[in-house]
Amino acid sequence: MFSAFDVGDQPFALLFAVLHLVLMAIRIRFRAESNDYARPLLNREEGVANVVLRWAISAMLIGAIFAYFTRPVRWGWMFMPVPTGVRIAAVFGSALSLILLHAAHRALNREFSSTLRLQEGHRLVTWGPYRYIQHPIYVAFFVHFFCTGLYSRSWPIGLFGVAVISLLMTVRLRREERLLAAAFGDRYRSYREATPRFVPWPLPSR
Repeated sequence: MFSAFDVGDQPFALLFAVLHLVLMAIRIRFRAESNDYARPLLNREEGVANVVLRWAISAMLIGAIFAYFTRPVRWGWMFMPVPTGVRIAAVFGSALSLILLHAAHRALNREFSSTLRLQEGHRLVTWGPYRYIQHPIYVAFFVHFFCTGLYSRSWPIGLFGVAVISLLMTVRLRREERLLAAAFGDRYRSYREATPRFVPWPLPSR
């Protein structure tokens, strides 16, 4: 499979496969531990139109990844020029995003859900990465796909990956924050005011 790539692209294609296998392992492990697979994929809080649009973009992302690995020569128009130094930095950025993703999942533990819902006895998580930013999982995925687009040189992968996460960070995020505010009231509002959404600056004083 990797022999289909140019010599300069082969190590990055291999790193692409390794990093995405790590990503899948993280998600599978923590979804299983939080019993997330037993819950419905859709609920009213999500909004059907939002979910359908997200799935459609995700399908295009999967198609772009499939094309990247199966026919890199035939789909040459997918590739953009990226300096080697930038590609190497992007690999490190992607790896760091997976460390953040793992830490955020560990902090959430059984509070994690892939859809908008609160479980019985749900706690407001403010430790781990959540001490510094409100939405570390969204940030981790955004950085991961942005960096993947750079080191793979595939602009469709970067575009569709960032588009999916951007949809979550805008439309879904507003609904998520309303859900948390309704459940935790002033405690959540205090946390939201003291903690940056995405970028840990300025650092919280708590």
